[in-house]
Amino acid sequence: LLLVEAQEEERLLGIIREAAHRLDLPVWTWSATRGLAKDGHHAQYQTVDPHVALEFVGELSGPGVFVFADVHPLLTDALVIRRIKEVAQSARRGQTLVLTGPRHEVPPEIESLAHQWSLKPPGREELHALVKRTLDTFVSRSFPVVVNAAEVDQMVDALRGLTITEAERLVQREALRDGQVSPADIPALRTAK
Repeated sequence: LLLVEAQEEERLLGIIREAAHRLDLPVWTWSATRGLAKDGHHAQYQTVDPHVALEFVGELSGPGVFVFADVHPLLTDALVIRRIKEVAQSARRGQTLVLTGPRHEVPPEIESLAHQWSLKPPGREELHALVKRTLDTFVSRSFPVVVNAAEVDQMVDALRGLTITEAERLVQREALRDGQVSPADIPALRTAK
């Protein structure tokens, strides 16, 4: 049982999927609007209800990673907590239950079972990949990009501490402000951050 505090759901899911792929494990995701679905498949019938979704997970015998997104409001429901506890205690080898949300107060009933983890802001490598991807998108759309490799590195440094989404929006905003990506955007990125 893993409780993850994360502001960036897509980034977290990417990390989870990458780790699961290396271990050849399927990833299932649950949301209150869609229900529980294995990646690449439709949601299981009636699993929008968290009780049904947790019961479904508890009945599976195969390995997998089961991500319940934005589950924090449900952590006040005694029945949901009980189902989470039972699933975590009976989890078969290779099964991991991941509860995500922007914050968690761990209920005492599952505190001894749960490992807590917070998704840290993206590192330099992730930000560099984001900036390169964003600049490549601009170039493919014939948008003027006039920065060299050293200036890209300065842009990355200016974005450190932001989420991926915040960093991407900031680069786009600065590019649209003056109609190009140039070294003049670097101080503006620092100021805006």
